[in-house]
Amino acid sequence: MDPTIVSSLIAAGVTLAVCLITNRAQAKATEALILHRLAEIERKQDKHNNLITRMTTVEIQEGETRKDVDALFNRVRDLEKA
Repeated sequence: MDPTIVSSLIAAGVTLAVCLITNRAQAKATEALILHRLAEIERKQDKHNNLITRMTTVEIQEGETRKDVDALFNRVRDLEKA
């Protein structure tokens, strides 16, 4: 075979190997970035869910407090009438 063809085939093979290695490294980096972002989104979602749970508790307590205040106002009104 002609030495030019052999050197061209070697260069093409090396180029292909470098491309495959680079592609693999970029895929790993991209996967790591996606996993990091997913973890951040999950953390934010957990904070949001915690807030919803806390607000539900506050709303329940607010309703109970409102009932207590209404009962106290009614008691004061009854005492004022008497």
